[in-house]
Amino acid sequence: MTSGRAVAADPADAAEQSVLGALLLDAGTAWPLCAAAGLRATDFADRQHAAIFGAVALLVQRGQAVDSLLVCQALAELGLQVGADPMPVLVGLEVSVATARNAGLHAELVVRRARLRRVHAAATAVARAAADGAANDETLQSLLADLTEQAKAGLPRAAALPVTWAAEIGADVQLPQQLVEGLLTAGGLSSVNGHPNAGKSYFAGALALAVASGLDFLGRRVQQVPVVYIAAEGAASMLARFQADARFHKRQPGHLALVAQGVTLLEPSADVDALVATCDAVRARTGAPVGLIVIDTVARVMVGGDENTAVDMGRLIAAADRLKATTGAHVLLLHHVGKDASKGARGHSSLRAALDTEIEVSVDDSTRLHTAKVTKQRDLASKGDTLHFRLVPVPLGVDQWGGEVTACAVVHEPGSADPQRPARLTPCQQAVLAYLAGKAAGVRRRAMVEELERQGQARASVYRAIGGLLNAGMLVDVAGQVYLPREGAQ
Repeated sequence: MTSGRAVAADPADAAEQSVLGALLLDAGTAWPLCAAAGLRATDFADRQHAAIFGAVALLVQRGQAVDSLLVCQALAELGLQVGADPMPVLVGLEVSVATARNAGLHAELVVRRARLRRVHAAATAVARAAADGAANDETLQSLLADLTEQAKAGLPRAAALPVTWAAEIGADVQLPQQLVEGLLTAGGLSSVNGHPNAGKSYFAGALALAVASGLDFLGRRVQQVPVVYIAAEGAASMLARFQADARFHKRQPGHLALVAQGVTLLEPSADVDALVATCDAVRARTGAPVGLIVIDTVARVMVGGDENTAVDMGRLIAAADRLKATTGAHVLLLHHVGKDASKGARGHSSLRAALDTEIEVSVDDSTRLHTAKVTKQRDLASKGDTLHFRLVPVPLGVDQWGGEVTACAVVHEPGSADPQRPARLTPCQQAVLAYLAGKAAGVRRRAMVEELERQGQARASVYRAIGGLLNAGMLVDVAGQVYLPREGAQ
């Protein structure tokens, strides 16, 4: 033991320190977990650790609170010594852990190591007795019996796994609960993949807003639940997009909480605990559990890890599984595809194997039509389905130099059939595109026709040009306003 912050010399010592740190941090959570593991003071290899545990046990038995000061007093009452001054040691233990939720795992490790020590001690006693010519058979039999009992105690009893009998399933079909109709299941794991500028963040942001507000998403019904969006990159951009959606569609964003900072979600990680706590806080404010967690992007939450290795990708999957199990939410990951888009998302294949749903977002550079295609679906019948959308710029204000600030709103394009760009644009179509190129907002057809007519274009030709460009997907018409689709989207 050292004064101040505790530093473990080996894994066994680290487990003991983690148990004590959890008890000092939050005994209400940690003590039941330690008790369930059967942890006792005699299981600690370090005598000072055993003394601290004994002091904590005394406080718990009395129904008192557990903190460093009260533990110091309990140590003095029991006549136990923990260095010259126990307070720095206790404070060091308390700050050595981020959460008390893992106390049970560390307690089980301490108990297992204690059992192994007892087995080793019993085996050593048998060996010494056998080597002692004075030892009689009765002594050896007694020691062997003790060794056998210690060995049996050291072996954990296997519990039967839960089973479901096929004969008891019944005739009713157990359909998965859906979060987004035909797309995402409640409590599942999904990934939205795409190249930079394909529109995956726009897609995920619009989906998050729809779920948080209970409004249809690209023509599909949703289950309204609170949403937590982790913008590990481009947080300011996401805020602007949420504002653009609210202004363009004239709707409120619902219960959507944005985490505007980077986090590390490689289990084990304190940030995973922090995200669970965030979901608890959102639930307390909204009165409903978080149903969707969006992680934008995989690369930004794996800092320090390697997405191409099974070990680090497994740690990310473990974190996602823990989030799902703890909160009940669906976890949606945003991920990049590799240079060869036909090979799917970057990184180790274990991620795709763990997914319930995989969606690939792409954009046609000529028409600026974005497509989201379901490339994997575990529980629903939507594999191969496509959804189409466009990005419409929305003015948000002006910057300090008077320039217009815009962000894009996602607009559904139902029934789009991947229209093709005309082989050759007419002079009037070129004039229409040139006129709209300088417009951040939409323009009424009549106003555009009148302006181009003043520039020498025939009225009928302008109307035909606008219609042809709309059919080709090079323009978008929303509520009578004609827009030039925004080029470039994350």
